[in-house]
Amino acid sequence: MKDMRGEKRKMKKTLKFVIPMAIATVLLAGCVEDDEMSRQQQAKVANAKHLMGETKTPNITKSLERENIRQRILVSNDPNTLQWIYPMSAGRVIGRFPVKGKVTSGNKRLTTSQAYSSGTGTLVEAPDEMGTYGSSETYVFWFDPAGLIHQHRGDYFVSPVPYKIEEGYGTISTQVDESEQQNTTQYKKQMEVANKQMEELSKDNEKVQVLNPKDQGENQ
Repeated sequence: MKDMRGEKRKMKKTLKFVIPMAIATVLLAGCVEDDEMSRQQQAKVANAKHLMGETKTPNITKSLERENIRQRILVSNDPNTLQWIYPMSAGRVIGRFPVKGKVTSGNKRLTTSQAYSSGTGTLVEAPDEMGTYGSSETYVFWFDPAGLIHQHRGDYFVSPVPYKIEEGYGTISTQVDESEQQNTTQYKKQMEVANKQMEELSKDNEKVQVLNPKDQGENQ
Protein backbone atom coordinates (compact mmCIF):
# COMPACT_ATOMS: atom_id res chain seq x y z
CA MET A 1 0.00 0.00 0.00
CA LYS A 2 2.81 2.37 0.87
CA ASP A 3 4.46 1.67 -2.48
CA MET A 4 1.25 2.42 -4.35
CA ARG A 5 0.79 5.66 -2.48
CA GLY A 6 4.32 6.60 -3.25
CA GLU A 7 3.85 5.90 -6.92
CA LYS A 8 0.73 8.06 -7.01
CA ARG A 9 2.59 10.93 -5.37
CA LYS A 10 5.38 10.58 -7.91
CA MET A 11 2.88 10.62 -10.78
CA LYS A 12 1.19 13.74 -9.42
CA LYS A 13 4.54 15.50 -9.12
CA THR A 14 5.46 14.42 -12.62
CA LEU A 15 2.16 15.68 -14.04
CA LYS A 16 2.65 19.03 -12.32
CA PHE A 17 5.75 19.53 -14.45
CA VAL A 18 4.66 17.75 -17.64
CA ILE A 19 1.32 19.53 -18.17
CA PRO A 20 2.69 23.10 -17.90
CA MET A 21 5.57 22.15 -20.17
CA ALA A 22 3.15 20.73 -22.76
CA ILE A 23 1.03 23.87 -22.63
CA ALA A 24 4.09 26.06 -22.96
CA THR A 25 5.28 24.01 -25.93
CA VAL A 26 1.93 24.41 -27.71
CA LEU A 27 1.83 28.15 -27.05
CA LEU A 28 5.41 28.53 -28.21
CA ALA A 29 4.67 26.63 -31.42
CA GLY A 30 1.65 28.87 -32.03
CA CYS A 31 3.76 31.97 -31.53
CA VAL A 32 6.37 30.66 -33.94
CA GLU A 33 3.68 30.00 -36.56
CA ASP A 34 2.19 33.47 -36.05
CA ASP A 35 5.63 35.05 -36.38
CA GLU A 36 6.28 33.12 -39.59
CA MET A 37 2.91 34.12 -41.06
CA SER A 38 3.55 37.73 -40.12
CA ARG A 39 7.01 37.59 -41.69
CA GLN A 40 5.62 36.14 -44.93
CA GLN A 41 2.87 38.76 -45.04
CA GLN A 42 5.37 41.58 -44.57
CA ALA A 43 7.54 40.09 -47.31
CA LYS A 44 4.57 40.00 -49.72
CA VAL A 45 3.69 43.62 -48.95
CA ALA A 46 7.28 44.71 -49.46
CA ASN A 47 7.49 42.81 -52.75
CA ALA A 48 4.20 44.33 -53.94
CA LYS A 49 5.50 47.83 -53.18
CA HIS A 50 8.68 47.05 -55.10
CA LEU A 51 6.72 45.81 -58.13
CA MET A 52 4.45 48.85 -58.04
CA GLY A 53 7.53 51.05 -58.08
CA GLU A 54 9.04 49.15 -60.99
CA THR A 55 5.81 49.21 -63.04
CA LYS A 56 4.67 52.79 -63.31
CA THR A 57 1.00 53.63 -63.91
CA PRO A 58 0.65 55.05 -67.43
CA ASN A 59 -0.58 58.60 -67.85
CA ILE A 60 -3.57 58.47 -70.20
CA THR A 61 -5.55 61.37 -71.59
CA LYS A 62 -8.59 59.36 -72.67
CA SER A 63 -10.22 56.20 -71.33
CA LEU A 64 -11.66 53.93 -74.00
CA GLU A 65 -13.35 51.96 -71.23
CA ARG A 66 -15.29 55.03 -70.12
CA GLU A 67 -15.94 56.03 -73.72
CA ASN A 68 -17.41 52.59 -74.47
CA ILE A 69 -19.70 52.84 -71.46
CA ARG A 70 -20.74 56.37 -72.44
CA GLN A 71 -21.55 55.33 -76.01
CA ARG A 72 -23.47 52.28 -74.81
CA ILE A 73 -25.62 54.49 -72.56
CA LEU A 74 -26.25 57.02 -75.32
CA VAL A 75 -27.25 54.35 -77.84
CA SER A 76 -29.30 52.20 -75.49
CA ASN A 77 -31.09 55.22 -74.00
CA ASP A 78 -32.27 56.47 -77.41
CA PRO A 79 -35.94 55.56 -78.07
CA ASN A 80 -35.22 55.79 -81.80
CA THR A 81 -32.63 53.02 -81.70
CA LEU A 82 -33.64 49.99 -83.77
CA GLN A 83 -32.06 46.62 -83.07
CA TRP A 84 -32.93 42.93 -83.15
CA ILE A 85 -33.08 40.38 -80.36
CA TYR A 86 -32.59 36.63 -80.79
CA PRO A 87 -34.12 34.76 -77.82
CA MET A 88 -32.58 31.36 -77.08
CA SER A 89 -33.84 28.18 -75.46
CA ALA A 90 -31.73 25.09 -74.75
CA GLY A 91 -28.88 26.67 -76.70
CA ARG A 92 -30.94 27.24 -79.85
CA VAL A 93 -32.23 30.49 -81.32
CA ILE A 94 -36.02 30.37 -81.26
CA GLY A 95 -36.75 33.57 -83.15
CA ARG A 96 -35.77 37.09 -84.14
CA PHE A 97 -37.68 40.21 -83.13
CA PRO A 98 -37.16 43.92 -83.86
CA VAL A 99 -36.65 46.05 -80.75
CA LYS A 100 -37.56 49.71 -80.23
CA GLY A 101 -35.03 51.26 -77.87
CA LYS A 102 -33.38 48.71 -75.62
CA VAL A 103 -33.87 45.36 -73.91
CA THR A 104 -34.51 45.75 -70.17
CA SER A 105 -34.13 43.34 -67.26
CA GLY A 106 -37.36 42.46 -65.48
CA ASN A 107 -35.63 43.00 -62.14
CA LYS A 108 -35.25 46.74 -62.76
CA ARG A 109 -37.65 49.07 -60.99
CA LEU A 110 -38.15 52.82 -60.57
CA THR A 111 -38.13 52.82 -56.77
CA THR A 112 -35.97 51.22 -54.11
CA SER A 113 -36.81 47.69 -52.99
CA GLN A 114 -36.07 48.46 -49.32
CA ALA A 115 -37.08 51.19 -46.89
CA TYR A 116 -36.68 52.01 -43.21
CA SER A 117 -39.67 51.32 -40.99
CA SER A 118 -40.75 54.50 -39.21
CA GLY A 119 -41.82 52.50 -36.17
CA THR A 120 -38.77 50.31 -35.56
CA GLY A 121 -36.12 51.99 -37.69
CA THR A 122 -35.25 48.65 -39.28
CA LEU A 123 -34.75 48.02 -42.99
CA VAL A 124 -37.80 46.27 -44.46
CA GLU A 125 -39.00 45.29 -47.91
CA ALA A 126 -40.72 48.10 -49.77
CA PRO A 127 -43.63 47.62 -52.19
CA ASP A 128 -43.02 48.09 -55.89
CA GLU A 129 -44.63 50.68 -58.15
CA MET A 130 -47.84 48.63 -58.31
CA GLY A 131 -48.09 48.23 -54.54
CA THR A 132 -47.05 44.57 -54.42
CA TYR A 133 -44.20 42.76 -52.67
CA GLY A 134 -41.77 40.08 -53.76
CA SER A 135 -39.49 39.74 -56.75
CA SER A 136 -40.28 38.57 -60.25
CA GLU A 137 -38.59 35.71 -62.00
CA THR A 138 -35.50 36.52 -64.02
CA TYR A 139 -36.52 37.72 -67.47
CA VAL A 140 -36.03 40.51 -70.00
CA PHE A 141 -38.62 42.54 -71.84
CA TRP A 142 -38.68 44.91 -74.79
CA PHE A 143 -41.03 46.85 -77.04
CA ASP A 144 -41.32 46.20 -80.75
CA PRO A 145 -41.52 49.11 -83.24
CA ALA A 146 -45.32 49.20 -82.87
CA GLY A 147 -44.98 49.65 -79.10
CA LEU A 148 -46.09 46.12 -78.15
CA ILE A 149 -44.31 44.57 -75.19
CA HIS A 150 -42.55 41.19 -75.36
CA GLN A 151 -40.95 39.12 -72.62
CA HIS A 152 -38.39 36.30 -72.56
CA ARG A 153 -36.75 34.21 -69.87
CA GLY A 154 -33.38 32.81 -70.89
CA ASP A 155 -30.31 33.68 -72.92
CA TYR A 156 -30.48 36.06 -75.85
CA PHE A 157 -28.36 37.90 -78.38
CA VAL A 158 -28.85 41.50 -79.53
CA SER A 159 -27.48 43.06 -82.72
CA PRO A 160 -27.97 46.33 -84.65
CA VAL A 161 -28.56 44.39 -87.88
CA PRO A 162 -30.88 41.46 -88.66
CA TYR A 163 -28.73 38.38 -89.18
CA LYS A 164 -30.16 35.27 -90.76
CA ILE A 165 -31.01 32.24 -88.66
CA GLU A 166 -29.66 28.91 -89.89
CA GLU A 167 -32.71 26.72 -90.43
CA GLY A 168 -32.49 23.34 -88.76
CA TYR A 169 -29.55 24.36 -86.57
CA GLY A 170 -31.01 27.21 -84.56
CA THR A 171 -27.84 29.26 -84.88
CA ILE A 172 -27.21 32.82 -86.02
CA SER A 173 -25.60 33.28 -89.40
CA THR A 174 -23.05 35.94 -90.24
CA GLN A 175 -25.12 36.95 -93.26
CA VAL A 176 -27.51 39.89 -92.99
CA ASP A 177 -31.14 39.14 -93.83
CA GLU A 178 -31.75 41.60 -96.65
CA SER A 179 -35.51 41.05 -96.65
CA GLU A 180 -35.72 42.01 -92.98
CA GLN A 181 -33.34 44.89 -93.54
CA GLN A 182 -35.81 46.33 -96.05
CA ASN A 183 -38.39 46.60 -93.26
CA THR A 184 -36.26 49.21 -91.47
CA THR A 185 -38.12 52.16 -93.00
CA GLN A 186 -41.46 50.69 -91.98
CA TYR A 187 -40.18 50.00 -88.47
CA LYS A 188 -38.92 53.59 -88.13
CA LYS A 189 -42.37 54.95 -89.02
CA GLN A 190 -44.00 52.62 -86.49
CA MET A 191 -41.52 53.76 -83.86
CA GLU A 192 -42.38 57.43 -84.43
CA VAL A 193 -46.07 56.69 -83.88
CA ALA A 194 -45.36 54.51 -80.83
CA ASN A 195 -43.09 57.14 -79.26
CA LYS A 196 -45.77 59.82 -79.67
CA GLN A 197 -48.36 57.54 -78.10
CA MET A 198 -46.01 56.87 -75.18
CA GLU A 199 -45.42 60.60 -74.68
CA GLU A 200 -49.17 61.25 -74.60
CA LEU A 201 -49.66 58.39 -72.15
CA SER A 202 -46.95 59.82 -69.90
CA LYS A 203 -48.52 63.28 -69.99
CA ASP A 204 -51.94 61.88 -69.11
CA ASN A 205 -50.38 59.93 -66.23
CA GLU A 206 -48.71 63.06 -64.85
CA LYS A 207 -52.10 64.80 -64.73
CA VAL A 208 -53.46 62.14 -62.37
CA GLN A 209 -53.28 63.36 -58.77
CA VAL A 210 -53.59 60.99 -55.85
CA LEU A 211 -55.81 62.59 -53.20
CA ASN A 212 -54.91 62.17 -49.54
CA PRO A 213 -57.63 61.05 -47.07
CA LYS A 214 -58.31 64.65 -46.00
CA ASP A 215 -58.96 65.79 -49.58
CA GLN A 216 -61.14 62.76 -50.23
CA GLY A 217 -63.28 63.59 -47.19
CA GLU A 218 -63.75 67.16 -48.34
CA ASN A 219 -64.84 66.04 -51.81
CA GLN A 220 -67.48 63.63 -50.48
